[in-house]
Amino acid sequence: MAAAENLPLTWVNGIAAGHVDLADRGLAYGDGLFETIRLHHGEPVWLPQHLERLSRGADRLQIPVDMSQLMTEIEQFLQPVSSHGVLKLMVTRGSGGRGYAPPLSDDAAPVRVLGLYPLPVYPGEPATNGIALFPCQTRLAHQPLLAGMKHLNRLEQVLARAELRGEEANAAAGQHTWLEGVCRDYDDHIICGTMSNIFIRADNSWFTPRLDRCGIEGICRRFVMDTVERQGEQVAVQNCNDQLLLQASEVFVCNSVFGIWPVTEFAGHRWPVGKATQKIQQSFNEVLNG
Repeated sequence: MAAAENLPLTWVNGIAAGHVDLADRGLAYGDGLFETIRLHHGEPVWLPQHLERLSRGADRLQIPVDMSQLMTEIEQFLQPVSSHGVLKLMVTRGSGGRGYAPPLSDDAAPVRVLGLYPLPVYPGEPATNGIALFPCQTRLAHQPLLAGMKHLNRLEQVLARAELRGEEANAAAGQHTWLEGVCRDYDDHIICGTMSNIFIRADNSWFTPRLDRCGIEGICRRFVMDTVERQGEQVAVQNCNDQLLLQASEVFVCNSVFGIWPVTEFAGHRWPVGKATQKIQQSFNEVLNG
């Protein structure tokens, strides 16, 4: 990987650059998509799945992305990389005049941004020891047209994430450093973490929240569901609430960068790091080493 002092490294439309046009619609309106991809010894983990999700989102937003061109640029961008890190991929609709109306598809010139960053380091070995989950007050709004999609407008997550270092969080922290918080919708349904999906084990069954009205369909979420199925179980996708969470025997959050973090505390309730969670963690580690 490039020396730490040279990070972040960014390309725009296949050329080393550190800026986009001030008229870019991704900057003006969040009109675009992104993927955050873990690099393990320079190899992007789950790259086909990330690109497939981005392609689906581009179709839904009617952004004409040349996926072959994008794949070629990613391969060239990562050619000198041999260590761990994070590849951030953004695609915007490109530059446009003032106003919400997008340019016609024939006139659109999407912008592709690639960024290389160090792998984040979190205190307290959360994958081994687990985390306490903060109850965020920021609610997620329902918008089925955008649900599941990893679009660039993430202000709800920005507000929720800010809560983790706010006065209320500091007062409740005790010995904790809040690494993640749980987000609900206005019906008090648990949807996700601020940067993760959530899985709950209760009555020897796995549950994860439905994401057809809000939230992001995570790549690691899909991996967990497939892994549980290979292990002979199923994950029920349904409305989840605090009552189910507090009745759980195991809870974890996941994303494609940090993997699987067991949840060991929420609202004064504590859990051990469960064996079923550790089994899924093992499968994630096998993906990295495979």
